[in-house]
Amino acid sequence: MLLGALVLNRLEKSDDGEFSKRLGDWLRRELPGFLARDDDKLLFSDILEIGKQDV
Repeated sequence: MLLGALVLNRLEKSDDGEFSKRLGDWLRRELPGFLARDDDKLLFSDILEIGKQDV
């Protein structure tokens, strides 16, 4: 959980735009295949840039 909190904090507050962009791109690429439950996908909808109708 702490690692996840670190990643989310880095995405939200990072001054390093290139790192945050690459990290966000990686998460958008990897999370959909990792998250199996619709409820989990909703938790990350802001990162995945999806709405409830897309889950």
